[in-house]
Amino acid sequence: MRPRSRSLEKGLSDNEAAGLGNVHYSGHGVGAGKSVKRHPVSTTSLEFAVINSAYVGKKNRYVYAAVGDPMPKIAGVVKVDLSLSTANSGDCTVARRLYGPSCYGGEPCFVAREPDNPAAEEDDGYLVTYMHNENTEESKFLVMQNPLLLKFLLLLSYPKECPMASMESLCRNLTWEKSVTRRSTSTASLQFAAINQAYVIKKNRYVYAAVGAPMRKIAGVVKVDLSLSTATSGECTVARRLYGSGCYGGEPFFVAREPDNPAAEEDDGYLITYMHNENTEESKFLVMDAKSPTLEILAAVKLPQRVPYGFHGIFVPESHLGKL
Repeated sequence: MRPRSRSLEKGLSDNEAAGLGNVHYSGHGVGAGKSVKRHPVSTTSLEFAVINSAYVGKKNRYVYAAVGDPMPKIAGVVKVDLSLSTANSGDCTVARRLYGPSCYGGEPCFVAREPDNPAAEEDDGYLVTYMHNENTEESKFLVMQNPLLLKFLLLLSYPKECPMASMESLCRNLTWEKSVTRRSTSTASLQFAAINQAYVIKKNRYVYAAVGAPMRKIAGVVKVDLSLSTATSGECTVARRLYGSGCYGGEPFFVAREPDNPAAEEDDGYLITYMHNENTEESKFLVMDAKSPTLEILAAVKLPQRVPYGFHGIFVPESHLGKL
């Protein structure tokens, strides 16, 4: 599932192309390396598509995505049923929740209700995200249950005059549902935070994030050490790589060097992302050393065409691809 950007077809700027995208479902023959089918699944401009992570590398039926209206703001979320996709279907949206006037949200995340149950239905779970009301200056954490019914609200407060995003370490006691500690970890405007996937729902030490400078473009990546966080620390960045003048990237993703080794160090792996040079019109796939204090580039592969800014990515190991 991917946006079809008119900026790629007609050379329009990002601002000119905002809101013009539609969404297609593409089936790919991995062995043959070519597209075998392409069906429209939504006429809406969608961002941040997510699926049940248990279906990564498998055939999935449902996709959840944020509604970009007006771009780049997120006005709601939708659920798309790919099984309804045909050459003439046009729109396969089966559920929708819009946040309301002047209310905008962020990237949704699907959380399975029974992640360890192989017999659980694909859409049996929760969709979580946050939403901000520009009229009341209130922000809320939303938990939605199939079919996108509002389940739970948590009010978040922040300074109204805050000029940019900041990164904080928030420790939450899930039993008592209250905040225990909240500490600033970076004064930079960061996006697309990623961790070692083996540490999901465990206590982790390292976070990798994209540097939004200037927003909405990504000028580099940083590595944050949460163990350095104190009530007065303010900055816990231990490694940084900026791409250089006119060079901007995408979402970083951490890939463990030995994913099946329980004794491996948390940051023993690679940081991967895309980078585009606006001066030379060249795009590259970057592989960085996640343990390096400079996030040293180990490999830079020139790409045959540009990957648009804002695209998200995920690493799928070869063992999963073989099951397609």
